[in-house]
Amino acid sequence: MSAGVLESGVPATRDAVRTMRRRDLDLSAHRSHQLDANTVAAADLILTMERRHLTTIAELDVAAIDRSFPLKELAELAPLVGARHEGVSVQEWIRRASATRPQGSVLTANTQLDVADPMGGTSR
Repeated sequence: MSAGVLESGVPATRDAVRTMRRRDLDLSAHRSHQLDANTVAAADLILTMERRHLTTIAELDVAAIDRSFPLKELAELAPLVGARHEGVSVQEWIRRASATRPQGSVLTANTQLDVADPMGGTSR
């Protein structure tokens, strides 16, 4: 599932629709969904594009922080945690990744691992 911190019901941009059409994906009916407490509670893993999105998640469900990661942060933690082997659940692997984070790093203002917001950018 995909949800964001902005308002619901916003269609994909023309550039996004055009770019995805070239990849045989149709976004013409897509509408944004705003993140809410039910979505956060139901998620096994929450990936964000920016660290500041973790604050929104914490406001909705502070317990969800342990399973919420900026995408680039999780990509950096994955080699430290190692591959998920047979017998290790996804939830256990996520717990290990969360435990690998430096203490106090979750809600810092560090934007080094943020993914730039593509809204309004150019397609490639």
